[in-house]
Amino acid sequence: MATEDPLRYFLSLGGTTYPVKTIAGEEALSRTYRFEITLQLEPTDPLDPDALIFTEATLTLTRAADERRILGVVTEIKRAATRKGNAGTGKVTLVLEPRLATTRHRVDIRIFRDKSAPEIVAEVIGAHGVTVEPRLVGSYVKRPYCVQMRESDFDFASRLLEDEGIFYVVDDEGRMVLGDFTSAYVEGAGTLAFHHDSGLHENRDAVFEVGWAGRATPGKVSLRDFNPERPRLDMDVSAKGPTAWGPEWYDYPGEYELPAQGQAKANLRAAALACAKRRLAGRSTAGRMATGTIFSLVDAPSGVTDGAYVLTKIAHAWDRTASSFSIAFEALPADVVYRPLCETYVPTLPNPLTGFVTGPAGADIHTDAWGRVKVHFPWDRLQPKDDTCSHWIPVLQDNTGRSSAMPRTGWEVLCQFLEGDPDRPVILGRVFNAADPFLEELPIRKMRTSLHSLTSPRSTDKPSGYNMIRFDDLAGAQEIHVHAQKDQNIVVANNQDEKVGNVEQRTVKGNEAIRIGANETIHVTDDSASKVDGNLTVNIGGNRTATISASQTDTVHKDHTITIGGSHLRDTHTDDNVAVEQNMTELIAGHVFEQSGHTNAVTGGTTSTLVVGGSIVEIGKLNKAENTEKLRNEAVGGLAFSKADEKHTSRAEESRTTTVAGNYAVVSLKELLLAGLEELRIESTSTTLNAPEITLKVGDTEIHLKNGRIDMKAPSEITIDTQQANNLASTTSSQN
Repeated sequence: MATEDPLRYFLSLGGTTYPVKTIAGEEALSRTYRFEITLQLEPTDPLDPDALIFTEATLTLTRAADERRILGVVTEIKRAATRKGNAGTGKVTLVLEPRLATTRHRVDIRIFRDKSAPEIVAEVIGAHGVTVEPRLVGSYVKRPYCVQMRESDFDFASRLLEDEGIFYVVDDEGRMVLGDFTSAYVEGAGTLAFHHDSGLHENRDAVFEVGWAGRATPGKVSLRDFNPERPRLDMDVSAKGPTAWGPEWYDYPGEYELPAQGQAKANLRAAALACAKRRLAGRSTAGRMATGTIFSLVDAPSGVTDGAYVLTKIAHAWDRTASSFSIAFEALPADVVYRPLCETYVPTLPNPLTGFVTGPAGADIHTDAWGRVKVHFPWDRLQPKDDTCSHWIPVLQDNTGRSSAMPRTGWEVLCQFLEGDPDRPVILGRVFNAADPFLEELPIRKMRTSLHSLTSPRSTDKPSGYNMIRFDDLAGAQEIHVHAQKDQNIVVANNQDEKVGNVEQRTVKGNEAIRIGANETIHVTDDSASKVDGNLTVNIGGNRTATISASQTDTVHKDHTITIGGSHLRDTHTDDNVAVEQNMTELIAGHVFEQSGHTNAVTGGTTSTLVVGGSIVEIGKLNKAENTEKLRNEAVGGLAFSKADEKHTSRAEESRTTTVAGNYAVVSLKELLLAGLEELRIESTSTTLNAPEITLKVGDTEIHLKNGRIDMKAPSEITIDTQQANNLASTTSSQN
């Protein structure tokens, strides 16, 4: 541009270019420019204010053959009335802003999933026909869940960029240029010399007022957050502020997951404060100045260094009727990265909202390892109602120990927001609606309280099962009802005490097993009855003692088997009666010992058989009597031994027969008496009497045999009758 020509402003609108009468406005980094422009028009000029809203217009700054063109849209306009008869001229005042500013008029509620802040900004702003040009060096994490909540598209995009430390500039073509490093700056006004005497009357490009400006800022930025997945992780971070002696700026939550992320955020906050604390401020007549562009200052006054500076803010003020022009500007050294302050309002949700639990198709419960679920909010018009509609949302659990309950898909839940942040919902509880009514019929069952869960996965062809604990507090019908759809496990670490005031009834359709690690005591005040339709098996590892104060009756309709691994002792204080309608068999591998304080009687109605694999020893300290009304049969497979310390008498009222298959020996150490009161008869094929002396005596007749001699004595006669020869030979013979 020539340095000796005046600066002029023109506005091209609706195909016509109008000279600007006055202009006042401001442009800045991370802000949209706003120019209030006054035009002086003829009354017949066909400008319709209503038709011009959002119409594109171009503001041109010219000095000689050089110009700067700023493309924008009309956002406000008013036309002053003129006198009747169309005499005089009309004044039109309008506001020119970039198309980016129109995004302030669109307010929305929506969710963005798994996108970075630059990606979200490009989508939101690009929908308005504004080109977003990223000139970014850094990388930006994808936000799993980012909510635009009752805020304009412009405010939403602005706060995201501020949070990431990204600045933007609206260039003269209306593009939104994003930057996070000095490489995003462009050359602009070129070299400007400082001329102290330029004043307001100079029609050339120059800087005539310049110096450093500053303001109070914190001396330290501190942030803290909490990571529930790593609760012991130290999340405190801090960064030095631009004012060494300044106060601390502390915030919680810092909204980061790792200390390194928090440190980067603290550094960004400190850098933004530094940009606001100290800046170059001045005035100039250079119309080529534009925000985000670099100019070189030369011949700087004392206290200011020559060099390259990036313009961060420009204020325009011009009146065509005045004879001068100047703009106010602020700038930073060109090697400093501009960081915006976090000034855009962040919406909060102080009150809870309801949403619906979602998940993949067919899933009743959808959760992660931390018990978080997905929720679709009724205000969300974009996200599908599945497991992609939200990030994992924590669920408030009962504060009794480790209690937990997982919300099921389809449930309507009440959500609050941590710190009021729409990005951080937490589920407080469940609410019911007409499609998902209350469990109990209300208000009829209003006295019932229940803990109720549903079987998962749900059944599609029949009612789903459930587990439930229900409390019924109706007076006179109070009840606690427990329903386990399948298994129920109860673990008591120490004691359990149950008291039933009236009747207890248990029904077990399958098996029941009770295992007691120590002792069991059961006390029944009245009667106890047990009925087993099948078998009863009792296994006792130690001793068993049964004490019955009165009588005991055992009835076995079929067989009764008792197996005793050790000894069997039966102590009966009075009588002991065993009645067997048929047979009774006792098998004893060892000894049998029966002791009776008085009489021991064994009675067999038909037959009594005693079979012993070894020996039988019977000892009677006094008497032993055996009485058989009919036959007595005693069979001994080996030896039969009978011993009496004194006398042994055997008596049969009628006959007695002793049959021996082999030899039969009767031995008496002293006298052996065989007596037949009527007759004594010995029959044998061969009979041998072997003794030192034998005497046969019948009445007064005797036969005496001793030492080879036979003496016969008869009171009357001795007759020897033989059918054959009689050979009587002896050494000595005598007759009397």
